[in-house]
Amino acid sequence: MGPWTNAFSITAETSFSKPSLCASYLWKILPPVGTVRNLFPWICWHPWISRNKLLLDNRSSAPRDVLLQSICAMKEWEAANPNRPTATPIPPLISRLPRPSMISTFTTVCHTDASWKPGSAVLAWIFSDHAGTESSHKAISLNHVSSLLMAEALAIRGALMHAASIKITHICLRSDSQVLIQAICQRKLIMELYGVLSDIDSLSFSAVSPFVSCCFDFIPRTKNGHADQLAKAQLELSLVTPFNGLL
Repeated sequence: MGPWTNAFSITAETSFSKPSLCASYLWKILPPVGTVRNLFPWICWHPWISRNKLLLDNRSSAPRDVLLQSICAMKEWEAANPNRPTATPIPPLISRLPRPSMISTFTTVCHTDASWKPGSAVLAWIFSDHAGTESSHKAISLNHVSSLLMAEALAIRGALMHAASIKITHICLRSDSQVLIQAICQRKLIMELYGVLSDIDSLSFSAVSPFVSCCFDFIPRTKNGHADQLAKAQLELSLVTPFNGLL
């Protein structure tokens, strides 16, 4: 069920699982649906709407009708939010991060990561120079963070706001979240992260961006060990650091 190149059946899922949700952002939607947004959350949500109609109003819906309603609902949402790409994705304004040897001497490199458990999360980032020498770091504990992906997005936004507050003008930001970096660079919408991604997009790509240059890159977790350790250590200690309005 679903207009993807990947075979997937919603009836085989026992819950709205994070692995399926994360993987769905990389699925290719087949024509003629005509959208680049992620259809998976809509298709997962509409069977529940159909179920409620059956229980409360005794109105049943065929699977094909539920799928069509999911697509129509997403297209209505797209029409009401025209600032994001619809049928044609907007090309990324900034290319992928150059190799370390190509980073200019006045560019700050920022590694970000997050550690999450239900009910709380820690966002962490580390600033260093082009040679890899650490200049500063920060770890922030937050409550009521919905998922690890949300925590990682908040870490990127927090790092950008922190960098702007200390007058960093050239920044290369690295994360081990491939889904998140791809969404930022391609300016794709992730429904769960809509507000946070909009803030990141404005900070990075808009005409009022505080940065002269800003770029993003996905790195393997093995290359992001210091930020990962910082986030995990803070989460284990359960210390709350005031974030001074950075988020």
